[in-house]
Amino acid sequence: LVGPQPGLRPYEGVMRVVVGTFGFLDGALSVQEGRDRGLVEQATVGGEPGAVPPTGGDGVERLPLNVGRRNLGLLVLRGVRGPLSASERRILESFGNQMALLLERDRVLRAAVEGATDRA
Repeated sequence: LVGPQPGLRPYEGVMRVVVGTFGFLDGALSVQEGRDRGLVEQATVGGEPGAVPPTGGDGVERLPLNVGRRNLGLLVLRGVRGPLSASERRILESFGNQMALLLERDRVLRAAVEGATDRA
């Protein structure tokens, strides 16, 4: 997950692995874009952008990406498979915690770069 530059491109590769490993058909990563804008879909794997419903439903697993009490995003996985086992859910939650930390890191790095650019 860790790349030298902030951005969502590395997340698409990781999402591809998660979708395939857990037997889902597709997945989408939505990221919190400020307090007023809500979640914005940033990356989609295995389907068209907007095709994975963020609200859930049959065959849909929603994984909130939180750091502390702050929601940074949502990973939604969809497929024709049974419910996640307890161990699968723990692994995905652990993955989600790591992804949330990286989203926060990228947010902080972008803010620092923008601040440095504004001062220049």
